[in-house]
Amino acid sequence: PQRFDRKRFVGTTVWFFTIINAIKLIPYSMQNLFDLHLSLWLVPFAPLGVFLGLWMNHRVNERWFHRIIYTLLFLTGLKLLCPPEWFDLSMLLTGGNPV
Repeated sequence: PQRFDRKRFVGTTVWFFTIINAIKLIPYSMQNLFDLHLSLWLVPFAPLGVFLGLWMNHRVNERWFHRIIYTLLFLTGLKLLCPPEWFDLSMLLTGGNPV
C-alpha cells in the first residue's frame, strides 16, 4: 500500500471512508435508501469493529499486514471486474435458490 507504515495506512483509510460515507448519506437519504432502523441496530457493533481492528493492528506483523491488504485489494478488484452473480451470497443463505 504505497509503502505507508501500518498506522499511516490505517489512519488514511479511516479518514477516506469516513468522508466518502458521509457524502453518500445525502443521495441515499434523498432516494430513501437510508434505513434508520437498520443503522440503529448496527450501532452497537461499531465499537466491536474498532476494538477488533485495534487488536489486529497491534498483533499482526508488518509483512502479514501488507499481505492481507494486498489480498483484500485483489479480491475487491476481482469483484468489480466479475459478473455480480459470481458473488451472490443470497444463494448460500437460501439453500441454492436465487432471491
